[in-house]
Amino acid sequence: NTYAPLERLKMLYEEALSHPQVVGVVIGTRPDCIDDGVAELIASYRDKVDVWVELGLQTASDITAEVINRGYKTEVYKHTAEILTLHGIPFVTHMIIGLHNEGEKEIDATVDVINECGSWGVKIHSIYVMEGTRLADMYRRGEYTPPTLDEYVTLAARAISKLRPDITVHRITGDCPDGLLVAPEWNSDKNGIINAV
Repeated sequence: NTYAPLERLKMLYEEALSHPQVVGVVIGTRPDCIDDGVAELIASYRDKVDVWVELGLQTASDITAEVINRGYKTEVYKHTAEILTLHGIPFVTHMIIGLHNEGEKEIDATVDVINECGSWGVKIHSIYVMEGTRLADMYRRGEYTPPTLDEYVTLAARAISKLRPDITVHRITGDCPDGLLVAPEWNSDKNGIINAV
């Protein structure tokens, strides 16, 4: 990730890149943890190896972002996308389908932001209710109902169809750690989800 002083990041990245079999580096981080200095450091490795950054957007709705405690506004994601683009660093954006009170309109808005901000790729995650989370509490109180498999497939296909054609789709479902899935049951069948989409 990028949550450390530049000197520490440089040490960690260079330690990883010193291994003779390393041909690339993927840095997964939060948009609010990248500035020009971090971007310059990451860009400095582009001549040696393949480099890209993965950013969690999840949703373009700041209302939903507050519910899921994302911790930053969508404008922060947009600003970080500009920084990465200025430094020539490709980035992949993560989005979630099935968030509380989100349907076609919110999915379309999230895809619009991904398209407009120049994302090179996207990872689409299916929402799942995991034991020990706020979402599990909401689910048990009847405040959240996850989408059915058909609803998820329809929304995922819609999102994919609206992405810029040059965007690489890296993922179309998410994985809950073994033994922690509360709902929906269909989320445990990764191949079934992929085939359905």
